[in-house]
Amino acid sequence: MICPLCDKVKDSIHHLFFQCEYSAQIWKMVKSKVIFRGLPNRLDAIVGKLAQYPFTNTIWNFINRSILAASVYYVWHERNSRLFKKGKRTVSDLCDAIQNHVRMKLVLLKVKKSKAVIKAGQMWSLQWIDDKYSFV
Repeated sequence: MICPLCDKVKDSIHHLFFQCEYSAQIWKMVKSKVIFRGLPNRLDAIVGKLAQYPFTNTIWNFINRSILAASVYYVWHERNSRLFKKGKRTVSDLCDAIQNHVRMKLVLLKVKKSKAVIKAGQMWSLQWIDDKYSFV
């Protein structure tokens, strides 16, 4: 079975996350929003790298893990959509969906105001109003 995202290579989990041309473009775009630089481009290596960092309740850990989870979910969803519904979204559309998903999670998050939270809010086009995030 050929990968439904790139139509070039045998479909496999290793290819799908993020060796496929399509998903590699998505990962390249969305990983620009993570604070840890140098994240690899293979799912097992990404998980291994994130697992090296302490699991704390910082805003950056939340964002990094949310970006990875949303990226995996939306790439898998797009794969299935192409296989079963014959629908196709562009890389840009999928990146927007991933980023909007993470932004919504951030808006719903209860956080204490800090320099890191303010910086994260600016990076995600959110601002701090009345002890919570709001869309800019």
